[in-house]
Amino acid sequence: VSDFNQFVMNIRQDFSCRIWYLDTNKESAVVQLGPELATLMISHDGSTLFVGKDSGRVIVWDTATGKVRHEFQQKGAINDISIDSSGTYIAVASDELVFYNLKTLQELKRHEKEGLSVRKAIFSGDDKVVVAHFNSSARDGTGSRFAFFSPETGEILESRDIQVPSEVFNFNVNHDGTAVIVASFATNARVYHRTDAAEDRWYPFDTYPVKVLFSPDERLVIAADSEGTVKIFDSASGKAAVTADKDHAAQ
Repeated sequence: VSDFNQFVMNIRQDFSCRIWYLDTNKESAVVQLGPELATLMISHDGSTLFVGKDSGRVIVWDTATGKVRHEFQQKGAINDISIDSSGTYIAVASDELVFYNLKTLQELKRHEKEGLSVRKAIFSGDDKVVVAHFNSSARDGTGSRFAFFSPETGEILESRDIQVPSEVFNFNVNHDGTAVIVASFATNARVYHRTDAAEDRWYPFDTYPVKVLFSPDERLVIAADSEGTVKIFDSASGKAAVTADKDHAAQ
């Protein structure tokens, strides 16, 4: 189901896919995804389906016709595909990070860091910044880095060198792309400011968080661990405002 309950996507065992649009009660054409499926992403309006392959292919499908609009190719298996809210730009993560303009079907820029792959890329809420997580194959997480990019050009933006000293499980980005919140193998959730380390913040956890996000107004930070504990922090003070787990009500 889409984020705003606009449509439902169903993938069958034969690698075919169909989308049901809930507002019109209509179905899309059948899309044949094929084998070697690595990742999927659908545009916010449900009109375009992006299929990432283990071979590094990215196939852009028109869901109305069930036909391929375009194909891109990059190094390594596709780990993640991220799209802006207007459906104009995508950032594709594999052994390299590649930006594309979907209106012109042109490649904008490629980025590659030796010894690192790109695990995920996220657009900021205003769609003006993309934050990418570069990670080594080492389990100790010492190769984890975050970088900031312009989706319109694919160029890297001015920022500090943000390195995370433990394995990263999840991250999220604030509305204007000036900060990233990270869940890692540490006893805190941490917010890293893009340019000013003095603006970094820590949010303590009893174990370690695996999911993190900002509230829409960024006054709160929400973090959850794998055992069902959720903590909601005041983002400015760092104090836990609410704590709840699978066995206890919120406090």
